[in-house]
Formats: sequence, C-alpha cells, structure tokens
Amino acid sequence: WRASATHVHEPAPFMHGLRELAGKLRVSPFALLLAALAVLLRQRTNSEDLLVGVPTLNRWSAQAMQLIGYMTSMLPVRVRPAGALGFDALCGQVHSSIRKMLAYGRVPLEVLLRETALAPSGNTVFPIWAQFLEDAATADYEAAGLRFTPMATERRSLLAEIDVDMLGSATDWRCEFAHRTSLFDPDAMRAMLLDYVGTLRHAMEQPRATVRELGDRLS
Repeated sequence: WRASATHVHEPAPFMHGLRELAGKLRVSPFALLLAALAVLLRQRTNSEDLLVGVPTLNRWSAQAMQLIGYMTSMLPVRVRPAGALGFDALCGQVHSSIRKMLAYGRVPLEVLLRETALAPSGNTVFPIWAQFLEDAATADYEAAGLRFTPMATERRSLLAEIDVDMLGSATDWRCEFAHRTSLFDPDAMRAMLLDYVGTLRHAMEQPRATVRELGDRLS
C-alpha cells in the first residue's frame, strides 16, 4: 500500500485551452481529461476496454449538504478507446458514460458490483482512479472574514494502483500521478505523466485525430 507521487504544473493558457476544446466538443472538461487518460492507457496496455473508478460527491439532499466530512461514492466508468475512433468521438463517449453512471450515485458500490457480477481483481476493485476538481483553490484566499491556505499532504498509502488527481484553477492546471511503489518505478511513472500531458497537447492541436494516431505520437 505504500505510495509515492509525481506531479506537473501547467500555466493558465493550458487550462484555458482544455476548457475551450471541451466547450467546442460539448463535453465536460473532466470527460476530455479522462478520454486523454484512456488514450494513454491504451498505448501502454493495448487494451480497448477500460474501467476507471471515478469518485463523485454523495450529497443528495439539502441536509447532507450541511454536513462536514468526506462523503463520496466510487463509480465505475467504462471507456472503450478503439484505435480507429476519433478523439472527439471518444470524448463524447466518455461524457455519455459519466452521465449514465451519475444516475447510480446513490447506490452503494458493493451493490453495483454484486448486481453486475463485477468481481474485484487482486486487492483493488478499480486499479486506476481519476478525479478532477474544477476551480480548485491553489493559493490563499479570504471569505467571510477568514483566510484559507491550501495545504498539500504527502501520499503515504494508496488504495488504488494508480490515482490520477487533477486541479484546475484560473491560474494553472496541476496533475498528480500517485502510484504504489511496489508496482511501479518512479521514473516510469514520471514518464507516463509527461506522456499524459503530451497527449492532451496533441489532442488540443488535432481533436479529430484517431486514438491510434495520438498513441503513436507517444511511442
């Protein structure tokens, strides 16, 4: 369970470019980010049928919104990055898959697994998790007479094998690849993270390029 992490920062124009492309494709920024991650995973694994764990806010009532604490549900999002599929089409597929799974946000994960006969592999249900926080605070700010300072903590353990965390703000975009040290070499994970950023850059330049073409540019 021991973990380590590597991260990158990209300036505001990078985040603006992601939002602009997501708007043109009529998908959420997270759907675009997850589609690019699927391209990278296909390039690394040759798999065209992926299941990624996506945490979602589990506050479905006005009363729950007033509670303090960590309240999320993990949803299985299926992505099929076929090589001949255009990246724009893949983004639409991912966006649709996320919207469908949100309808099951109130259903406990163990019930979903039981009803779909999806047995966990190894010690994890989903080897890869991914999440994106839009307009996340990355600098000090004030509200209601209080001053808040974001605090980064070191990742010492991990339930997933790889956890992709992304923060988007008005000033920058930050992405962290956390991984189990018993499974992945830090240098290999750093290279994978940089390839992910490269995938996003290529996709912003050529959003209609096929999944195979984008993956080949990483070889």
